[in-house]
Amino acid sequence: MATTSNIPKDIQDSLRDVLGKQKIGLKRLVRMETKPEKMENKVLVFSACRLFILAAKTPTKLEHSIPYLDIQDIASKKQNQLSLTVCRRHSSTAQPQVYTFHTLEVQTEEIDHIITHIGTSLKAIFPSVPLE
Repeated sequence: MATTSNIPKDIQDSLRDVLGKQKIGLKRLVRMETKPEKMENKVLVFSACRLFILAAKTPTKLEHSIPYLDIQDIASKKQNQLSLTVCRRHSSTAQPQVYTFHTLEVQTEEIDHIITHIGTSLKAIFPSVPLE
């Protein structure tokens, strides 16, 4: 399982510089599909209400910041794959965007941890609304 210890220390230090004092719930090193048949290493950082996608290099750069409320769909068709459909409510483009991530290992429970973290965070934000 790729925990924060699998994220190199220089990248972890760079993450702190970029995100500041943001309270972090979960960090994962993944591969993101950027084009068909093209993958790039990224770091997913989960806070209480937002997903940050950062470049897995030093100095790191914040590439996307996605509020959990903008996530329209979460799908995991394979044990090591996660797809998030995001529709930005405050954007001029109403087209949903799909982000697809793959864990570094094929046999892992990382995707389950990510989905659980998002669900738990939403439950904390909206305690009386049932999750479906």
